[in-house]
Amino acid sequence: MPRDHSFSVDYYNTKKLVKDLGLPIEKIDACKNGCMYWKDDIDMDYCKFCGESRYKPTRERNPNRKQTPYAVLRYLPITPHLQRLYASHVIAEQMTWHANHQTEEGSICHPSDAKAWRHFDRIHPDFAAEPRNVRLGLYTDGFAPHGQYDRTYSCWPVILTPYNLPLEMCMSSEYMFLTIVIPGPSNLKCLIDVYLEPLIEKLQNLWHVGVLMCDNARDETFSMRAALMWTVNDLPAYGMAFGWNSAGVMGCPVCMEDTRAFYLQNVEVPLSLPDGYGIEYKWTKKSIFWELEYWSTHLIRYNLDVMHIEKNVFDNIFNTVMDIKGKTKDNLNARKDLKIICNRPELEVDERRPNVMPKAVYTLTREQKRRICEWITYLKFSDGYASNLARCVDMKELSSSYKDTNNDFYGILEEVIQLDYPLIPNMQIVLFKCHWVDPVRGIKVHPCYHLVDVNFKKVYQKNEPFILAQQAVQVYYTEYPSMKRDKVDWMVVCKIKVKRDVDNSCWTEVAFQEDEAIPTPQVLTDDHNYALHDLNGIQLVVDLNQQGTSMSRAANGESGDELDEDSFDKDYETELDNYN
Repeated sequence: MPRDHSFSVDYYNTKKLVKDLGLPIEKIDACKNGCMYWKDDIDMDYCKFCGESRYKPTRERNPNRKQTPYAVLRYLPITPHLQRLYASHVIAEQMTWHANHQTEEGSICHPSDAKAWRHFDRIHPDFAAEPRNVRLGLYTDGFAPHGQYDRTYSCWPVILTPYNLPLEMCMSSEYMFLTIVIPGPSNLKCLIDVYLEPLIEKLQNLWHVGVLMCDNARDETFSMRAALMWTVNDLPAYGMAFGWNSAGVMGCPVCMEDTRAFYLQNVEVPLSLPDGYGIEYKWTKKSIFWELEYWSTHLIRYNLDVMHIEKNVFDNIFNTVMDIKGKTKDNLNARKDLKIICNRPELEVDERRPNVMPKAVYTLTREQKRRICEWITYLKFSDGYASNLARCVDMKELSSSYKDTNNDFYGILEEVIQLDYPLIPNMQIVLFKCHWVDPVRGIKVHPCYHLVDVNFKKVYQKNEPFILAQQAVQVYYTEYPSMKRDKVDWMVVCKIKVKRDVDNSCWTEVAFQEDEAIPTPQVLTDDHNYALHDLNGIQLVVDLNQQGTSMSRAANGESGDELDEDSFDKDYETELDNYN
Protein backbone atom coordinates (compact mmCIF):
# COMPACT_ATOMS: atom_id res chain seq x y z
CA MET A 1 0.00 0.00 0.00
CA PRO A 2 1.12 3.61 -0.45
CA ARG A 3 2.85 5.13 2.51
CA ASP A 4 0.08 7.65 3.24
CA HIS A 5 -2.61 4.93 3.19
CA SER A 6 -1.18 2.59 5.83
CA PHE A 7 -2.13 2.30 9.50
CA SER A 8 -0.38 4.33 12.17
CA VAL A 9 2.60 2.66 13.76
CA ASP A 10 1.81 3.63 17.37
CA TYR A 11 -0.76 5.21 19.66
CA TYR A 12 0.75 8.70 19.47
CA ASN A 13 0.50 8.90 15.67
CA THR A 14 -3.05 7.54 15.82
CA LYS A 15 -4.07 10.40 18.09
CA LYS A 16 -2.47 12.92 15.75
CA LEU A 17 -4.34 11.39 12.82
CA VAL A 18 -7.84 11.59 14.33
CA LYS A 19 -7.55 14.76 16.42
CA ASP A 20 -9.04 16.95 13.67
CA LEU A 21 -12.19 14.82 13.50
CA GLY A 22 -13.50 16.05 16.84
CA LEU A 23 -14.20 19.47 18.28
CA PRO A 24 -11.28 21.91 18.61
CA ILE A 25 -9.44 22.14 21.91
CA GLU A 26 -6.92 24.70 23.10
CA LYS A 27 -4.25 23.87 25.66
CA ILE A 28 -3.05 26.83 27.75
CA ASP A 29 -0.07 26.37 30.05
CA ALA A 30 -0.05 27.73 33.60
CA CYS A 31 2.56 28.02 36.33
CA LYS A 32 2.31 26.41 39.77
CA ASN A 33 0.62 29.53 41.20
CA GLY A 34 -2.16 29.53 38.60
CA CYS A 35 -0.91 32.25 36.24
CA MET A 36 -1.74 31.48 32.60
CA TYR A 37 0.58 31.89 29.62
CA TRP A 38 -2.08 33.27 27.30
CA LYS A 39 -2.25 35.80 24.49
CA ASP A 40 0.84 38.03 24.70
CA ASP A 41 2.47 35.76 27.30
CA ILE A 42 2.19 32.55 25.27
CA ASP A 43 5.92 32.41 24.44
CA MET A 44 7.24 33.25 27.91
CA ASP A 45 9.15 30.70 29.98
CA TYR A 46 8.78 32.48 33.32
CA CYS A 47 5.71 34.09 34.84
CA LYS A 48 5.78 37.89 34.74
CA PHE A 49 3.69 38.09 37.93
CA CYS A 50 5.27 35.59 40.33
CA GLY A 51 8.51 34.71 38.50
CA GLU A 52 7.86 30.95 38.61
CA SER A 53 9.06 28.69 35.82
CA ARG A 54 6.60 27.52 33.20
CA TYR A 55 8.01 24.00 32.94
CA LYS A 56 8.91 21.35 35.46
CA PRO A 57 12.63 20.72 35.97
CA THR A 58 14.02 17.57 34.33
CA ARG A 59 17.19 15.60 34.91
CA GLU A 60 17.76 14.94 31.23
CA ARG A 61 19.68 17.51 29.22
CA ASN A 62 18.26 16.57 25.84
CA PRO A 63 17.37 19.89 24.12
CA ASN A 64 14.96 18.15 21.73
CA ARG A 65 12.84 16.65 24.51
CA LYS A 66 9.48 18.35 24.98
CA GLN A 67 9.21 20.10 28.34
CA THR A 68 6.30 19.47 30.70
CA PRO A 69 4.40 22.48 32.07
CA TYR A 70 3.28 22.61 35.70
CA ALA A 71 -0.40 22.83 34.75
CA VAL A 72 -2.43 22.78 31.53
CA LEU A 73 -5.83 24.39 31.09
CA ARG A 74 -7.97 22.69 28.45
CA TYR A 75 -10.40 25.05 26.77
CA LEU A 76 -13.08 23.87 24.33
CA PRO A 77 -14.73 26.85 22.55
CA ILE A 78 -18.51 26.96 22.79
CA THR A 79 -19.11 28.21 19.22
CA PRO A 80 -18.59 24.83 17.45
CA HIS A 81 -21.06 23.23 19.87
CA LEU A 82 -23.72 25.80 19.00
CA GLN A 83 -23.03 25.41 15.28
CA ARG A 84 -23.70 21.69 15.54
CA LEU A 85 -27.09 22.40 17.11
CA TYR A 86 -28.26 24.44 14.14
CA ALA A 87 -26.69 21.97 11.68
CA SER A 88 -29.29 19.38 12.67
CA HIS A 89 -32.75 19.94 11.16
CA VAL A 90 -34.61 18.45 14.15
CA ILE A 91 -32.60 20.24 16.86
CA ALA A 92 -32.65 23.57 15.00
CA GLU A 93 -36.45 23.52 15.16
CA GLN A 94 -36.30 22.94 18.92
CA MET A 95 -33.98 25.92 19.48
CA THR A 96 -37.02 28.27 19.35
CA TRP A 97 -39.13 26.13 21.69
CA HIS A 98 -38.68 28.56 24.59
CA ALA A 99 -40.54 31.28 22.66
CA ASN A 100 -43.33 29.13 21.19
CA HIS A 101 -44.43 26.80 23.98
CA GLN A 102 -47.61 27.42 25.97
CA THR A 103 -47.61 27.50 29.77
CA GLU A 104 -50.37 28.04 32.30
CA GLU A 105 -50.27 31.37 34.08
CA GLY A 106 -48.60 31.12 37.46
CA SER A 107 -46.78 27.84 36.77
CA ILE A 108 -43.10 27.35 35.88
CA CYS A 109 -42.14 24.29 33.86
CA HIS A 110 -39.07 25.82 32.18
CA PRO A 111 -36.66 28.68 33.00
CA SER A 112 -38.29 30.72 30.21
CA ASP A 113 -41.47 30.89 32.34
CA ALA A 114 -39.70 32.59 35.26
CA LYS A 115 -39.58 36.30 36.09
CA ALA A 116 -35.81 36.47 35.62
CA TRP A 117 -36.11 35.38 31.97
CA ARG A 118 -38.89 37.90 31.21
CA HIS A 119 -37.02 40.65 33.05
CA PHE A 120 -33.98 40.06 30.84
CA ASP A 121 -36.20 40.25 27.72
CA ARG A 122 -37.58 43.62 28.81
CA ILE A 123 -34.12 45.06 29.48
CA HIS A 124 -32.65 43.76 26.18
CA PRO A 125 -35.47 43.77 23.59
CA ASP A 126 -33.06 43.59 20.63
CA PHE A 127 -31.67 40.30 21.94
CA ALA A 128 -35.12 38.90 22.73
CA ALA A 129 -36.45 39.83 19.26
CA GLU A 130 -34.48 36.93 17.73
CA PRO A 131 -35.69 33.70 19.40
CA ARG A 132 -32.76 31.79 17.90
CA ASN A 133 -30.29 33.66 20.11
CA VAL A 134 -28.92 31.26 22.70
CA ARG A 135 -29.45 31.52 26.46
CA LEU A 136 -26.74 29.65 28.38
CA GLY A 137 -26.40 28.30 31.90
CA LEU A 138 -23.05 27.54 33.57
CA TYR A 139 -22.27 24.70 35.97
CA THR A 140 -19.00 24.13 37.82
CA ASP A 141 -17.79 22.18 40.83
CA GLY A 142 -14.78 20.27 42.06
CA PHE A 143 -14.27 16.78 40.66
CA ALA A 144 -11.89 13.97 41.69
CA PRO A 145 -11.11 12.04 38.47
CA HIS A 146 -9.32 9.23 40.32
CA GLY A 147 -12.14 8.45 42.73
CA GLN A 148 -14.56 10.25 44.99
CA TYR A 149 -12.50 9.70 48.11
CA ASP A 150 -9.08 10.28 46.58
CA ARG A 151 -7.98 13.74 47.71
CA THR A 152 -4.62 13.72 45.98
CA TYR A 153 -5.93 15.42 42.84
CA SER A 154 -9.06 17.36 41.92
CA CYS A 155 -9.99 19.42 38.89
CA TRP A 156 -12.85 21.76 38.03
CA PRO A 157 -14.93 21.12 34.88
CA VAL A 158 -16.97 24.05 33.56
CA ILE A 159 -20.12 23.02 31.66
CA LEU A 160 -22.49 25.13 29.55
CA THR A 161 -26.00 24.12 28.48
CA PRO A 162 -28.47 25.95 26.16
CA TYR A 163 -31.82 26.79 27.76
CA ASN A 164 -33.51 27.30 24.37
CA LEU A 165 -34.31 23.60 24.24
CA PRO A 166 -37.16 21.82 26.06
CA LEU A 167 -36.44 20.78 29.60
CA GLU A 168 -35.98 17.08 28.77
CA MET A 169 -33.33 18.02 26.19
CA CYS A 170 -31.33 20.77 27.91
CA MET A 171 -31.04 18.61 31.04
CA SER A 172 -29.69 15.58 29.15
CA SER A 173 -25.97 14.84 28.88
CA GLU A 174 -25.91 15.24 25.07
CA TYR A 175 -26.56 18.97 25.42
CA MET A 176 -24.24 19.69 28.35
CA PHE A 177 -21.09 21.01 26.72
CA LEU A 178 -17.77 20.69 28.53
CA THR A 179 -16.06 24.04 27.96
CA ILE A 180 -13.14 24.24 30.39
CA VAL A 181 -11.21 21.71 32.48
CA ILE A 182 -9.38 23.66 35.18
CA PRO A 183 -6.31 21.71 36.36
CA GLY A 184 -5.59 20.71 39.96
CA PRO A 185 -4.28 19.29 42.09
CA SER A 186 -5.35 21.52 44.99
CA ASN A 187 -8.28 23.79 45.79
CA LEU A 188 -8.76 26.72 43.43
CA LYS A 189 -9.87 29.31 45.97
CA CYS A 190 -9.68 32.64 44.08
CA LEU A 191 -7.77 31.36 41.02
CA ILE A 192 -10.90 30.36 39.13
CA ASP A 193 -11.26 33.87 37.68
CA VAL A 194 -7.89 33.53 35.96
CA TYR A 195 -8.85 30.26 34.28
CA LEU A 196 -12.24 31.62 33.18
CA GLU A 197 -10.72 34.45 31.13
CA PRO A 198 -10.89 32.63 27.75
CA LEU A 199 -14.56 31.77 28.29
CA ILE A 200 -15.51 35.28 29.43
CA GLU A 201 -13.79 36.78 26.39
CA LYS A 202 -15.74 34.46 24.09
CA LEU A 203 -19.03 35.28 25.81
CA GLN A 204 -18.36 38.99 25.37
CA ASN A 205 -17.73 38.42 21.67
CA LEU A 206 -20.93 36.39 21.28
CA TRP A 207 -22.90 39.20 22.94
CA HIS A 208 -21.49 42.16 21.01
CA VAL A 209 -20.60 40.66 17.61
CA GLY A 210 -22.22 37.24 17.42
CA VAL A 211 -21.38 34.57 14.88
CA LEU A 212 -22.80 33.74 11.45
CA MET A 213 -24.91 30.62 11.80
CA CYS A 214 -26.59 28.36 9.23
CA ASP A 215 -30.11 27.40 10.32
CA ASN A 216 -30.80 24.03 8.71
CA ALA A 217 -34.47 24.07 9.77
CA ARG A 218 -35.27 27.29 7.88
CA ASP A 219 -32.54 26.87 5.29
CA GLU A 220 -31.06 30.33 5.92
CA THR A 221 -28.18 32.04 7.68
CA PHE A 222 -28.46 34.53 10.54
CA SER A 223 -26.27 36.30 13.08
CA MET A 224 -26.54 34.38 16.32
CA ARG A 225 -25.79 35.98 19.69
CA ALA A 226 -25.50 34.33 23.08
CA ALA A 227 -25.91 35.41 26.69
CA LEU A 228 -25.05 33.75 29.99
CA MET A 229 -28.22 33.78 32.09
CA TRP A 230 -26.95 32.43 35.44
CA THR A 231 -24.76 29.86 37.15
CA VAL A 232 -25.62 26.74 39.17
CA ASN A 233 -23.39 25.53 42.03
CA ASP A 234 -23.46 24.18 45.52
CA LEU A 235 -22.71 26.59 48.36
CA PRO A 236 -18.92 25.99 48.73
CA ALA A 237 -18.37 26.28 44.96
CA TYR A 238 -20.50 29.42 44.94
CA GLY A 239 -18.23 30.97 47.54
CA MET A 240 -15.01 30.10 45.69
CA ALA A 241 -16.22 31.00 42.22
CA PHE A 242 -18.00 34.26 42.97
CA GLY A 243 -16.24 35.66 46.02
CA TRP A 244 -18.76 35.16 48.84
CA ASN A 245 -17.43 33.43 51.93
CA SER A 246 -20.07 30.78 52.59
CA ALA A 247 -18.64 29.93 56.03
CA GLY A 248 -19.48 31.68 59.27
CA VAL A 249 -22.52 33.59 60.51
CA MET A 250 -23.59 35.21 57.24
CA GLY A 251 -22.95 32.15 55.11
CA CYS A 252 -26.14 32.63 53.11
CA PRO A 253 -25.97 35.63 50.73
CA VAL A 254 -29.78 35.96 50.82
CA CYS A 255 -30.55 35.62 54.52
CA MET A 256 -27.48 37.63 55.59
CA GLU A 257 -27.84 38.52 59.29
CA ASP A 258 -31.41 37.19 59.53
CA THR A 259 -30.20 33.81 60.75
CA ARG A 260 -29.76 32.11 64.10
CA ALA A 261 -26.10 31.29 63.43
CA PHE A 262 -23.33 32.43 65.78
CA TYR A 263 -19.59 31.99 66.21
CA LEU A 264 -18.12 29.33 68.48
CA GLN A 265 -15.35 30.20 70.89
CA ASN A 266 -13.12 27.21 70.23
CA VAL A 267 -12.65 27.75 66.49
CA GLU A 268 -10.00 29.45 64.44
CA VAL A 269 -10.97 33.03 63.56
CA PRO A 270 -9.83 34.22 60.10
CA LEU A 271 -7.25 36.96 60.22
CA SER A 272 -5.85 39.59 57.80
CA LEU A 273 -9.31 40.57 56.54
CA PRO A 274 -10.48 44.13 55.81
CA ASP A 275 -12.48 46.19 58.30
CA GLY A 276 -16.15 45.36 58.35
CA TYR A 277 -15.66 41.86 56.95
CA GLY A 278 -18.10 39.43 58.49
CA ILE A 279 -20.24 42.23 59.95
CA GLU A 280 -21.45 44.25 56.97
CA TYR A 281 -20.40 42.02 54.07
CA LYS A 282 -18.52 38.82 53.21
CA TRP A 283 -17.33 39.48 49.67
CA THR A 284 -13.69 38.53 49.16
CA LYS A 285 -13.34 39.61 45.52
CA LYS A 286 -15.18 40.96 42.49
CA SER A 287 -16.12 38.05 40.27
CA ILE A 288 -14.93 38.00 36.67
CA PHE A 289 -18.55 37.56 35.54
CA TRP A 290 -19.11 41.26 36.21
CA GLU A 291 -17.00 41.96 33.12
CA LEU A 292 -20.00 40.85 31.06
CA GLU A 293 -21.92 43.97 30.06
CA TYR A 294 -25.35 42.50 30.77
CA TRP A 295 -24.44 40.76 34.05
CA SER A 296 -25.62 43.66 36.23
CA THR A 297 -29.06 43.61 34.56
CA HIS A 298 -29.86 40.05 35.64
CA LEU A 299 -32.54 39.56 38.24
CA ILE A 300 -30.94 36.24 39.34
CA ARG A 301 -27.23 35.60 38.78
CA TYR A 302 -26.42 32.59 40.95
CA ASN A 303 -28.45 29.47 41.69
CA LEU A 304 -27.79 26.84 44.35
CA ASP A 305 -28.10 23.16 43.50
CA VAL A 306 -30.42 21.83 46.21
CA MET A 307 -29.68 18.17 45.49
CA HIS A 308 -25.93 18.77 45.80
CA ILE A 309 -26.42 20.66 49.07
CA GLU A 310 -28.47 17.76 50.44
CA LYS A 311 -25.61 15.44 49.52
CA ASN A 312 -23.13 17.65 51.41
CA VAL A 313 -25.37 17.68 54.50
CA PHE A 314 -25.68 13.89 54.35
CA ASP A 315 -21.89 13.53 54.11
CA ASN A 316 -21.43 15.57 57.29
CA ILE A 317 -24.04 13.52 59.16
CA PHE A 318 -22.66 10.20 57.90
CA ASN A 319 -19.06 11.12 58.71
CA THR A 320 -20.07 12.16 62.23
CA VAL A 321 -22.14 9.05 62.94
CA MET A 322 -19.43 6.74 61.57
CA ASP A 323 -16.76 8.79 63.41
CA ILE A 324 -14.50 9.02 60.36
CA LYS A 325 -11.14 10.43 61.32
CA GLY A 326 -10.56 13.95 60.01
CA LYS A 327 -14.15 14.33 58.75
CA THR A 328 -16.34 14.03 61.83
CA LYS A 329 -17.85 17.18 63.36
CA ASP A 330 -17.85 15.65 66.83
CA ASN A 331 -14.31 16.63 67.80
CA LEU A 332 -12.61 17.97 70.91
CA ASN A 333 -13.32 21.64 70.11
CA ALA A 334 -17.01 20.84 69.61
CA ARG A 335 -17.16 19.20 73.06
CA LYS A 336 -15.54 22.29 74.61
CA ASP A 337 -18.16 24.55 73.03
CA LEU A 338 -20.85 22.12 74.18
CA LYS A 339 -20.03 23.01 77.78
CA ILE A 340 -20.66 26.69 77.05
CA ILE A 341 -23.83 26.67 74.94
CA CYS A 342 -25.64 23.47 76.05
CA ASN A 343 -26.63 21.84 79.31
CA ARG A 344 -25.34 18.34 78.49
CA PRO A 345 -22.95 17.46 81.33
CA GLU A 346 -22.91 13.77 80.33
CA LEU A 347 -21.16 14.72 77.05
CA GLU A 348 -18.64 17.21 78.46
CA VAL A 349 -14.95 16.39 78.41
CA ASP A 350 -13.39 15.57 81.76
CA GLU A 351 -10.55 17.97 82.56
CA ARG A 352 -8.58 15.11 84.08
CA ARG A 353 -8.78 13.19 80.77
CA PRO A 354 -8.93 15.94 78.13
CA ASN A 355 -8.41 13.61 75.17
CA VAL A 356 -11.28 11.23 76.01
CA MET A 357 -14.78 12.15 74.83
CA PRO A 358 -17.87 10.50 76.39
CA LYS A 359 -19.91 8.37 74.03
CA ALA A 360 -22.92 10.09 72.43
CA VAL A 361 -26.27 8.41 71.75
CA TYR A 362 -25.62 8.45 67.99
CA THR A 363 -22.20 6.83 68.30
CA LEU A 364 -22.05 3.38 66.72
CA THR A 365 -20.14 0.40 68.00
CA ARG A 366 -17.57 -1.34 65.85
CA GLU A 367 -20.01 -4.18 65.12
CA GLN A 368 -22.70 -1.70 64.00
CA LYS A 369 -20.21 0.06 61.72
CA ARG A 370 -19.24 -3.27 60.21
CA ARG A 371 -22.86 -4.14 59.46
CA ILE A 372 -23.44 -0.77 57.77
CA CYS A 373 -20.34 -1.17 55.60
CA GLU A 374 -21.38 -4.70 54.64
CA TRP A 375 -24.82 -3.42 53.66
CA ILE A 376 -23.28 -0.74 51.43
CA THR A 377 -20.97 -3.35 49.88
CA TYR A 378 -23.90 -5.43 48.62
CA LEU A 379 -26.17 -2.49 47.81
CA LYS A 380 -27.39 -2.48 44.19
CA PHE A 381 -29.06 0.24 42.13
CA SER A 382 -30.38 0.51 38.61
CA ASP A 383 -27.91 1.45 35.88
CA GLY A 384 -27.11 5.16 35.92
CA TYR A 385 -28.87 5.76 39.27
CA ALA A 386 -25.84 5.51 41.54
CA SER A 387 -22.16 4.72 41.33
CA ASN A 388 -20.52 1.48 42.41
CA LEU A 389 -20.53 2.04 46.18
CA ALA A 390 -18.95 -1.30 46.98
CA ARG A 391 -15.49 -0.17 45.90
CA CYS A 392 -15.76 2.91 48.14
CA VAL A 393 -16.02 0.93 51.39
CA ASP A 394 -12.99 0.09 53.52
CA MET A 395 -13.89 -2.81 55.79
CA LYS A 396 -10.63 -2.48 57.72
CA GLU A 397 -11.21 1.13 58.70
CA LEU A 398 -15.02 0.62 58.77
CA SER A 399 -15.50 3.80 56.81
CA SER A 400 -16.59 4.92 53.40
CA SER A 401 -13.21 5.37 51.76
CA TYR A 402 -11.44 3.52 48.98
CA LYS A 403 -8.05 1.92 49.50
CA ASP A 404 -6.61 -0.92 47.46
CA THR A 405 -4.17 -3.42 48.92
CA ASN A 406 -1.89 -5.94 47.28
CA ASN A 407 -3.03 -8.91 49.40
CA ASP A 408 -5.14 -10.30 46.57
CA PHE A 409 -4.05 -12.95 44.09
CA TYR A 410 -4.55 -12.30 40.39
CA GLY A 411 -4.64 -14.86 37.62
CA ILE A 412 -6.46 -16.35 34.64
CA LEU A 413 -9.16 -19.01 34.87
CA GLU A 414 -8.06 -22.16 33.01
CA GLU A 415 -10.57 -24.84 33.99
CA VAL A 416 -13.80 -25.24 35.98
CA ILE A 417 -14.08 -28.49 37.98
CA GLN A 418 -17.31 -29.69 39.63
CA LEU A 419 -17.05 -32.23 42.45
CA ASP A 420 -20.08 -34.41 43.22
CA TYR A 421 -20.54 -36.42 46.44
CA PRO A 422 -22.85 -39.40 45.68
CA LEU A 423 -23.47 -40.27 49.33
CA ILE A 424 -24.57 -36.72 50.19
CA PRO A 425 -27.61 -35.52 48.19
CA ASN A 426 -27.34 -32.13 46.48
CA MET A 427 -23.71 -31.81 47.53
CA GLN A 428 -21.63 -30.16 44.82
CA ILE A 429 -18.46 -28.09 45.02
CA VAL A 430 -17.11 -26.00 42.15
CA LEU A 431 -13.36 -25.42 41.92
CA PHE A 432 -11.47 -22.99 39.70
CA LYS A 433 -8.09 -23.98 38.32
CA CYS A 434 -6.16 -20.78 37.71
CA HIS A 435 -2.84 -19.56 36.38
CA TRP A 436 -1.57 -17.27 39.14
CA VAL A 437 0.76 -14.27 39.05
CA ASP A 438 3.49 -14.01 41.65
CA PRO A 439 2.02 -11.74 44.37
CA VAL A 440 5.45 -10.29 45.20
CA ARG A 441 7.30 -9.90 41.91
CA GLY A 442 4.32 -9.81 39.53
CA ILE A 443 2.02 -7.30 41.24
CA LYS A 444 2.53 -3.61 41.99
CA VAL A 445 0.16 -0.91 43.23
CA HIS A 446 0.43 2.74 42.24
CA PRO A 447 0.95 4.76 45.47
CA CYS A 448 -1.18 7.69 44.27
CA TYR A 449 -3.95 6.30 42.07
CA HIS A 450 -4.15 2.79 43.64
CA LEU A 451 -4.04 1.11 40.23
CA VAL A 452 -3.01 -2.55 40.38
CA ASP A 453 -0.60 -3.78 37.67
CA VAL A 454 0.16 -7.45 37.01
CA ASN A 455 2.86 -9.17 34.97
CA PHE A 456 1.93 -12.64 33.68
CA LYS A 457 5.54 -13.42 32.85
CA LYS A 458 6.23 -13.63 36.57
CA VAL A 459 4.38 -16.81 37.47
CA TYR A 460 3.59 -18.00 40.99
CA GLN A 461 5.96 -20.92 41.60
CA LYS A 462 3.99 -22.84 44.24
CA ASN A 463 1.68 -25.59 43.01
CA GLU A 464 -1.59 -24.20 44.41
CA PRO A 465 -3.82 -23.68 41.36
CA PHE A 466 -7.24 -24.43 42.90
CA ILE A 467 -9.67 -22.14 44.72
CA LEU A 468 -13.36 -22.31 45.54
CA ALA A 469 -15.67 -20.56 43.13
CA GLN A 470 -17.03 -18.43 45.98
CA GLN A 471 -13.55 -16.99 46.56
CA ALA A 472 -13.18 -15.61 43.03
CA VAL A 473 -14.02 -12.09 41.90
CA GLN A 474 -14.30 -11.31 38.20
CA VAL A 475 -11.77 -8.86 36.73
CA TYR A 476 -10.30 -8.13 33.36
CA TYR A 477 -6.87 -6.94 32.29
CA THR A 478 -6.02 -4.18 29.84
CA GLU A 479 -2.71 -3.07 28.39
CA TYR A 480 -1.24 0.40 28.56
CA PRO A 481 -1.67 2.38 25.32
CA SER A 482 1.94 3.57 25.40
CA MET A 483 4.67 0.93 25.41
CA LYS A 484 7.20 2.62 27.67
CA ARG A 485 10.02 0.63 29.17
CA ASP A 486 8.42 0.42 32.61
CA LYS A 487 5.03 -0.55 31.12
CA VAL A 488 6.13 -3.44 28.91
CA ASP A 489 4.59 -6.78 29.98
CA TRP A 490 2.46 -5.03 32.61
CA MET A 491 -1.35 -4.91 32.49
CA VAL A 492 -3.87 -2.96 34.59
CA VAL A 493 -6.46 -4.81 36.69
CA CYS A 494 -10.01 -3.55 36.16
CA LYS A 495 -12.54 -4.72 38.72
CA ILE A 496 -16.17 -5.09 37.71
CA LYS A 497 -19.41 -5.62 39.57
CA VAL A 498 -21.30 -8.62 38.22
CA LYS A 499 -25.04 -8.13 37.72
CA ARG A 500 -27.55 -10.66 38.91
CA ASP A 501 -29.99 -9.75 36.13
CA VAL A 502 -29.30 -8.71 32.56
CA ASP A 503 -31.15 -5.57 31.55
CA ASN A 504 -32.14 -5.44 27.89
CA SER A 505 -32.78 -1.72 27.96
CA CYS A 506 -32.69 0.31 24.78
CA TRP A 507 -29.67 2.39 23.92
CA THR A 508 -30.04 6.15 24.27
CA GLU A 509 -29.82 7.87 20.92
CA VAL A 510 -26.83 10.17 20.53
CA ALA A 511 -27.53 13.65 19.25
CA PHE A 512 -26.72 14.56 15.64
CA GLN A 513 -26.86 10.98 14.38
CA GLU A 514 -30.27 10.96 12.63
CA ASP A 515 -32.42 13.94 11.75
CA GLU A 516 -35.52 11.84 11.06
CA ALA A 517 -36.86 8.58 12.39
CA ILE A 518 -36.60 5.59 10.05
CA PRO A 519 -40.14 4.70 8.86
CA THR A 520 -41.42 1.32 10.02
CA PRO A 521 -42.50 -0.93 7.11
CA GLN A 522 -46.23 -1.64 7.10
CA VAL A 523 -47.59 -5.19 6.90
CA LEU A 524 -50.74 -5.44 4.75
CA THR A 525 -53.27 -8.09 5.75
CA ASP A 526 -56.43 -9.16 3.91
CA ASP A 527 -58.83 -12.09 3.86
CA HIS A 528 -57.91 -13.31 0.40
CA ASN A 529 -56.99 -17.00 0.02
CA TYR A 530 -53.92 -17.41 -2.16
CA ALA A 531 -53.78 -20.35 -4.61
CA LEU A 532 -50.72 -22.46 -5.40
CA HIS A 533 -50.75 -23.81 -8.99
CA ASP A 534 -49.36 -27.23 -9.80
CA LEU A 535 -47.95 -28.32 -13.18
CA ASN A 536 -50.62 -31.07 -13.49
CA GLY A 537 -53.46 -28.58 -13.14
CA ILE A 538 -54.06 -29.30 -9.46
CA GLN A 539 -54.81 -26.11 -7.55
CA LEU A 540 -54.01 -25.82 -3.82
CA VAL A 541 -55.80 -23.08 -1.89
CA VAL A 542 -54.01 -21.92 1.31
CA ASP A 543 -55.79 -19.83 3.96
CA LEU A 544 -53.12 -17.86 5.88
CA ASN A 545 -55.51 -16.09 8.26
CA GLN A 546 -56.32 -19.18 10.33
CA GLN A 547 -54.15 -20.30 13.22
CA GLY A 548 -53.15 -23.46 11.37
CA THR A 549 -52.53 -23.92 7.66
CA SER A 550 -55.76 -24.89 5.93
CA MET A 551 -55.45 -26.49 2.47
CA SER A 552 -58.06 -27.71 0.01
CA ARG A 553 -57.75 -29.31 -3.42
CA ALA A 554 -59.55 -28.24 -6.54
CA ALA A 555 -59.28 -29.71 -10.03
CA ASN A 556 -60.45 -28.05 -13.23
CA GLY A 557 -61.92 -25.14 -11.32
CA GLU A 558 -64.09 -27.30 -9.00
CA SER A 559 -63.83 -27.01 -5.27
CA GLY A 560 -62.78 -30.01 -3.25
CA ASP A 561 -62.68 -31.30 0.26
CA GLU A 562 -60.31 -29.99 2.87
CA LEU A 563 -57.10 -31.96 3.10
CA ASP A 564 -55.10 -32.88 6.13
CA GLU A 565 -51.34 -32.87 5.97
CA ASP A 566 -50.89 -36.68 5.72
CA SER A 567 -53.40 -37.15 2.90
CA PHE A 568 -51.97 -34.14 1.12
CA ASP A 569 -48.45 -35.58 1.23
CA LYS A 570 -49.63 -38.97 -0.15
CA ASP A 571 -51.73 -37.43 -2.94
CA TYR A 572 -48.95 -35.08 -3.90
CA GLU A 573 -46.40 -37.93 -4.08
CA THR A 574 -48.83 -39.89 -6.34
CA GLU A 575 -49.30 -36.93 -8.64
CA LEU A 576 -45.55 -36.36 -8.74
CA ASP A 577 -44.94 -40.01 -9.75
CA ASN A 578 -47.54 -39.75 -12.51
CA TYR A 579 -45.92 -36.58 -13.76
CA ASN A 580 -42.47 -38.19 -13.89
